[in-house]
Amino acid sequence: MPLSLYFSWHTPEAFTTEFVELFSAAEIFFVEYGYDSGLVEYHERLYNELSKGKKTPQQLAKLMSDPLTDTALYHALFEMISGRGKAVYLERSPLTVSEVVQMLTIEFKAVDLDKNLRAYKKKLAERADCEKRRDVSFARQLRECCETNPGREILVMRGAMHQRGLERFLRSEDVKFTSHLSHNPLPMDTQTEILSRLEIGEDVNRRELLMALVESIELKRRGYDPKTLKIAELVEIQNALAELSEKDLERYFGPGQ
Repeated sequence: MPLSLYFSWHTPEAFTTEFVELFSAAEIFFVEYGYDSGLVEYHERLYNELSKGKKTPQQLAKLMSDPLTDTALYHALFEMISGRGKAVYLERSPLTVSEVVQMLTIEFKAVDLDKNLRAYKKKLAERADCEKRRDVSFARQLRECCETNPGREILVMRGAMHQRGLERFLRSEDVKFTSHLSHNPLPMDTQTEILSRLEIGEDVNRRELLMALVESIELKRRGYDPKTLKIAELVEIQNALAELSEKDLERYFGPGQ
């Protein structure tokens, strides 16, 4: 199919043999861009200069950075794009900088755990709504790209959280596509899984909210950086927490914790 979607983690683990093959076959490479920084057109130009061999990966690494993503991912991505002659498009996200900052900020003020869980779910629902706006907009951008580039192979690289939403909204736009996962199965941290489900209108329960918070606590306790977290590290934590009862999970929020 002309349009291929590739869902992955934002780490070098994304660059599997399948991705390399998809990239080699593609004529257009469409990359997500989380929010309207005011620099998207400039960054898109840099990507295309890199693709044409007019900029080096080292130059792009100095000119572009993302504090939320593993720098090793971008180094690998820049090396792959360099001199390959692919047309590179960047997502035009409808989200503002202030919206992104707000949706990433979660504060718990209540002493009561259930009040904090309700506040947490509300914040995640707000963030899921923002991600839905992105995916609805991105689906329309991809439809337009397919219409203006008939028959050309287009590869989209997107974070795993967006799989459910983007696929649904592409179908609503009558866009045909093939979908690929960097790993099968492709686990997500529990908070990301919740966001993915809330985005398409599914509900989550109390245990799942507890799991997301406790998982975050365990990641910090073990010294894992979310930007460089490996799949095996996440799975190890999730398997251990799956054995705990809801009462056991609640103990993480007891006195002295």
